[in-house]
Amino acid sequence: MKSSEEKRQTRQLLIGGGIVGAVLTLVVSVLMDFLYSDALQGTWRDAIVHDMDLYFQIQLEPNSFPVYVIFALVFFFLSLIGAVIGMVFMIILHKFLKILTT
Repeated sequence: MKSSEEKRQTRQLLIGGGIVGAVLTLVVSVLMDFLYSDALQGTWRDAIVHDMDLYFQIQLEPNSFPVYVIFALVFFFLSLIGAVIGMVFMIILHKFLKILTT
């Protein structure tokens, strides 16, 4: 049975790993958008406008409100995936370091 101290430490590791994973995912996504926008002929917003026109035949401008909402949703889901990966990584790292120190 886990003690309350171990449960608290595990909870802190999960929260810390989730935050770090989400932030790193967002930073990498924004930097890739900024650095490769010329090479890929557009940004995230341009891709959203193109996809909305292609799949739903909705004509939008890159600076319109629906594009920003979809942009926020995409980044939210990316950060969720990054948070889960960060949590898993922190637990694996913690267990590995615990094995090395015992």
